[in-house]
Amino acid sequence: MRASARFAGGIADAALFLAGGLATRITGTMRDVDGDSLAAVSGYRDPNGF
Repeated sequence: MRASARFAGGIADAALFLAGGLATRITGTMRDVDGDSLAAVSGYRDPNGF
C-alpha cells in the first residue's frame, strides 16, 4: 500500500513539475509577444528583451 502511495505521489510531483514548466513557457512566450508588439509600436527594442 505504501509503495503505491509513493508511486501516486511521484506522478503528482511529475504532473506539477510539467504544469509549472508549461506555465513558465506560456508566460515567456506571452512576454516575448508583448515585447515584440511594444517594439513595433514604439520603434524601440529593450536591450533586455522584455
